[in-house]
Amino acid sequence: MVLVAGPNVVVPSPPGESSDSAAVAVGAHGPSTTLQDLSSSASGFAFAAEVGVESTPPQQHETLAMRDSFWTASNAMYTTFTNAEIRRLLRFLKASPGPGRAWEAGKEVQHVGGGTSQAHGSLRSPSESYGFLSSPMTLPRQPQLDAEGQQHWSLILEAEAHFQVGDSEAGPYNDPLVGIRVLGHLLLALWPPCQPFGDSPYRRLCREVADIRRSAGSNEECYRELSRTGLLYRDHIFQIFWSDGETVSQEDTEVSAGQTAVEVPKAEDYLQYTLARDGYRCLVSGVYNIDSLLRSSELQQQYSTTNSGCSIVRTAHILSTSASETSTRAILRLFGLDTGMYNEVSTNLYTPSNTLSLQSSLRIHFSRLQFWLEPVHDQPNTYDVNPSPRLAPVFDTLVPRPRSRITLSGSGSAAGPVLPDPTLLAMRALCARVVHASGAVEQWDGALAVVDAP
Repeated sequence: MVLVAGPNVVVPSPPGESSDSAAVAVGAHGPSTTLQDLSSSASGFAFAAEVGVESTPPQQHETLAMRDSFWTASNAMYTTFTNAEIRRLLRFLKASPGPGRAWEAGKEVQHVGGGTSQAHGSLRSPSESYGFLSSPMTLPRQPQLDAEGQQHWSLILEAEAHFQVGDSEAGPYNDPLVGIRVLGHLLLALWPPCQPFGDSPYRRLCREVADIRRSAGSNEECYRELSRTGLLYRDHIFQIFWSDGETVSQEDTEVSAGQTAVEVPKAEDYLQYTLARDGYRCLVSGVYNIDSLLRSSELQQQYSTTNSGCSIVRTAHILSTSASETSTRAILRLFGLDTGMYNEVSTNLYTPSNTLSLQSSLRIHFSRLQFWLEPVHDQPNTYDVNPSPRLAPVFDTLVPRPRSRITLSGSGSAAGPVLPDPTLLAMRALCARVVHASGAVEQWDGALAVVDAP
């Protein structure tokens, strides 16, 4: 079967599909969307049956679409579930008051490395998580910027309108339009009240726009150069933050449980160090690494007192190890991080500050910018786990289930371990929001689909 959420409909499996699994399409549609629209736009099949949305008063059962109407069928996410998982997801969608399951008020969340904290008691919607983002595509008309930013914003909006008209046949994911939207959303994201990097990145980008404005011989040339700058930033962001799941050999992660993260490791030992530092557990879900668990009676004893589960846990990188040095330096320079320790990171990405332990499927989502860790203001090493607009409707139903907030403390070190760098994580989070807001992720996925097609 195919399940489409927002309103919820069920359509039959396509001919030849196995009954052992089903494809799930989760997208949201406006509250006026008909079942016929859903069956044709999201699934392509004629049959659709409603699953009890209208029988529940709107104020008690907000559909995904009613809360976040900017979702469209083009943003649908397709993945494979067993029929048992389909039934569980269907029950969740019928019972949920909105996108994502609300945490029980006061429920404790066990942190990797020890300690607990109170989880959020309120529901987090994608639009609430994103701050300045009100749409995944179109640039806002009147954002909150200073006088310099407003002057540049008028020009950026002119360029967006120009490319919407001139390249309308190419659709919403054509290069010039995506480029100008990347530039626009990047300027919004760098506005100092929205990020922890201070005034410098915002001023640096404003100077880039001003230089283009002065040197352009015509409006057309100016628009093209602005878009080209946005596309360069798009390419740099994907170069250093997106990967198709970096491979790590089994031998690299077979760490002897009980090993402690006491001193900064040599480059060749950083994978072992990372897993030991993180308590042989996934930082986001808390599940234990099964390889380590099978090798250690001490770890098995810890495991028996928890209800965390176990799985394959692997090392993920904040800055991709396949990134070019040129792209890494360009982004670090934009954020004012091209000196000191961060200059060293650009030439050596195999360091504990650039790594975190994640369960294998969550690692893939992280590597593809489908969720990120957002630093919590005034709470050191504490992060909100924020999903992308595409993943948000089902994020809290993933197995293993991600937490909404985590605190990193490390384990087994009196001197204090080298934790994932909060500045790099903040930079990754900001860039992830930008490429999702601008439509660059959908464009990137489309390009990869063409490359991967037989």
